[in-house]
Amino acid sequence: MWVSTDQNRLCWIENNQPKLCASLYSGLEDAIAQLDDNLDLHNVGRKVVLPSSFVGSPRYMNQLFQDTMAIARFYGGFDLFITFTTNPVWPEITKALLPGQCAADRLDITV
Repeated sequence: MWVSTDQNRLCWIENNQPKLCASLYSGLEDAIAQLDDNLDLHNVGRKVVLPSSFVGSPRYMNQLFQDTMAIARFYGGFDLFITFTTNPVWPEITKALLPGQCAADRLDITV
């Protein structure tokens, strides 16, 4: 169901680029502006811009970063910056897997 929902959201984003003001990011104008005589516009692809509301898109990640920096500025900065990495062979993870599964199959556990 998640993949179906995600696919529907991606189709909506692809078909509603004008509503998302994606023409601001158009690469077609950039390709034409190069004034290359060998440029075949039929070979220039269509760019689909993922908005910051699409979880996992580059704009979404940039928005999270900008929000984090704003919070840090408001509260006076960070004293510590801690990152954490998961090891897929930890016993806590391997015990939760069903037979035949690997850690990449269960992102709800590893992420």
